Amino acid sequence: MDLILPFLAGLGLIGIKRTKSLDDCLNIRQTQAVNGFFVVIIFIRHFYQYITQSKYDRILGHINSSTGQLIVVSFMFFSGFAFVRQYNISEKYLSKVPKKIVALYLMFVITVILFMTVGIASGRSYGIKTVLLSFVGIRSVGNSTWYVVAILFMWAFSYVSFKQKMIPPLILMTALTTVYFVVMMHFMGDIYYNTVAAYLLGMVCASYNDRVIACISQNKMFYPLLTGVCGSMALGGFFKRLLPVYELCIIAFCVFLLLFSIKFQVDNKVLRFLNSYSLEIYLIQRIPMILLRNVTTVNLIYFILSFALTIPMAFIMKMIYHLICKLLSLTTSKSQTEEQFLPFNNAK
Repeated sequence: MDLILPFLAGLGLIGIKRTKSLDDCLNIRQTQAVNGFFVVIIFIRHFYQYITQSKYDRILGHINSSTGQLIVVSFMFFSGFAFVRQYNISEKYLSKVPKKIVALYLMFVITVILFMTVGIASGRSYGIKTVLLSFVGIRSVGNSTWYVVAILFMWAFSYVSFKQKMIPPLILMTALTTVYFVVMMHFMGDIYYNTVAAYLLGMVCASYNDRVIACISQNKMFYPLLTGVCGSMALGGFFKRLLPVYELCIIAFCVFLLLFSIKFQVDNKVLRFLNSYSLEIYLIQRIPMILLRNVTTVNLIYFILSFALTIPMAFIMKMIYHLICKLLSLTTSKSQTEEQFLPFNNAK
């Protein structure tokens, strides 16, 4: 697997150019490309859960284990950013959110059924409790769960916070996110709550976008911030099991995304393409990994085959998503600003 490191580097570097204008450095093309890169990284993360590492997998394996949940921070951050941007464009956007929550949940339900079908066909059996809890993301039947649970709660909190007019939306959103954080900390694993701060930070950044960008783009702020980000990430590498330190890393990585976008833009069609199917890839990528697990003992070939099978399956899942949206009277046409508002996409 270490052999793909040059490919990853090339994929990340192709299309990078200096940012010409700070007015819209977090534009949709930029955030889609950044997220597209992390689609591949997340795929690799999950793939490593199905292999026995050889001496040819150690470098990537070390990178994989040391980055932790940081690989999903961009999705959380840009989702929060997108919500506020769309709300600022038109408050009518709120009316779409409940249907979008339903659409994502139905996609999750379909995914659970697919995984149970694959599991049963492979000789596995599931208890009633596991089956029932899998449909609410508390248990898993082989599928990924926590991100869908977290983002559905963030969407619901966002809707409630911006729909009411009594409390400033960001204050209520902060309160609701804090309650979610505490509850999940007591009842669920840390992956369910340790990145939601990035969503909230994305909302704050979008709310004060001009002032934030103007402030941190100045050299007297940019380079000290960059130094602080690097220091925080290094600290997190040594003490990542400490929750306050880990949350500091989450915030630092959000700041890094801002600093990177201030200096560089990524114009990469491949990455934007991957982002456009990021939800579908996330939901079903484990199925090819399960089906092809015993086809070859060469991890690199196993990886290539799994990724190659995931793409057409993602196409089919996208068709299902569009059908669900049609039934819910949700527009998903690209002519409608390509906003989609899935957990891995963002607004203009």
